[in-house]
Amino acid sequence: MIKTLLILLFMFPSLLWAEKTIEGVTVASLKKDKGRLISAKASKIFELDIKTVSKKVIDFENKCNNDLRRKRKLISKESNCLYPNKNVIEAVKLPSLKPNCKKCFLIFRRIYNRSYFQHYDLIESSSSGISTIINHRMLSNEKLSEYITQPKKTRSAFKSLSGQFKLTKLEDKKTKVEYFYKAYTENWLLNLEITQNTLLENVANGVRATIDAIGIVHE
Repeated sequence: MIKTLLILLFMFPSLLWAEKTIEGVTVASLKKDKGRLISAKASKIFELDIKTVSKKVIDFENKCNNDLRRKRKLISKESNCLYPNKNVIEAVKLPSLKPNCKKCFLIFRRIYNRSYFQHYDLIESSSSGISTIINHRMLSNEKLSEYITQPKKTRSAFKSLSGQFKLTKLEDKKTKVEYFYKAYTENWLLNLEITQNTLLENVANGVRATIDAIGIVHE
C-alpha cells in the first residue's frame, strides 16, 4: 500500500490520498484535478447457504428506508422494505431491453439526502463453481437509451457509482461476502477537504449497513 501510494504521488503530484478503516470498512478518498474518487471494501461471513445469500443481495427492490414512505411515488406507501437503506425512498425493478443482457435487470432508485436524486442501476450476476458475483452500476443519461425506453433523467451528485458483491461458499451453511464500492464525483461540496471525514464515515456506514442487512431474518 505504501509503495503504491509513493508511486502515485511521484507520478501525479496533484493527487491527495486519504484512507482509513471505520468499523471494519476500509474507505479511501483520492483527489485529482476537479474530481474525487471514493472507494470502500468490507467482508463478512454468514451462517447461510450461498443461494440464500445471493437472493438477499440481489433483492434490490426491497432495499429502502421505510421512514421515507411518505415521499414515495412509485410503490405503495403501505409496503415495507425488508432491508434498510438510509437514503433510498423507493426502488423499482425493471427489465433490460438490451438483447445480450440475459442475466441482468435495472433498478430505478429515488433518493433523498437533503435534496431529491434519482438514477438507474444495471444489475448483473454470474456464477462459477463455489462463487457468485453480483455487480451494480449506475447508468449515465447517455447509456440509458440502450436499456430502457423513455427513461427518467439521472440526477446524482456522482458521475459514476458502482459496486460488486463476491459470494464464496465456505460450507453448505457458511458463505463469505466481500463488497467493493467505488464512486467518482465532481460535486464541489464533496470535493472539499473539510468534508472528507464526514464523507468517508457516511460511505463506511452505508457499506456496513449493506453488508449487515444480509443477516436480517424475516419470518
